[in-house]
Amino acid sequence: MIRNLYLYDCIDSMACISDAIYFKRKHDNNAADVLWKKQDLKCLDQLYLARQLVELKNKRNIRSNKLSKHALVLELCEYLYKRLEGLGHDILKDSFNVAANIIKDNQIDINDIDDEILRKAVIAFNNNDFELYQLIGKYYRYK
Repeated sequence: MIRNLYLYDCIDSMACISDAIYFKRKHDNNAADVLWKKQDLKCLDQLYLARQLVELKNKRNIRSNKLSKHALVLELCEYLYKRLEGLGHDILKDSFNVAANIIKDNQIDINDIDDEILRKAVIAFNNNDFELYQLIGKYYRYK
């Protein structure tokens, strides 16, 4: 989730527990699901929020760690692609270009990412390779 882009850099350690302490209720009016299904341009807010969080971290001199870099690439690759895929080629390509600039501004390279597929996404962003980005997005879409 996009809030993790900021939170991961503000913690010293993290642990997982096996207890279910949060339950997400699934219903027909779930805002995220409705927005995604409608393929609404409001989905572009994801780019704005990612950019704002990166700028906030820079303003506060918070350095990105590996976990937040991974979360940023995941947000701008898998999640963004899924949200925008149905809005048309031009919007998807323009969004990719904005996302690529966010990745470059954050100076993320493949050595920052452990996941092999997301490493390819970093390559796509850093090389402005929209076709590779689409292949990765389709992989996540049907995974």
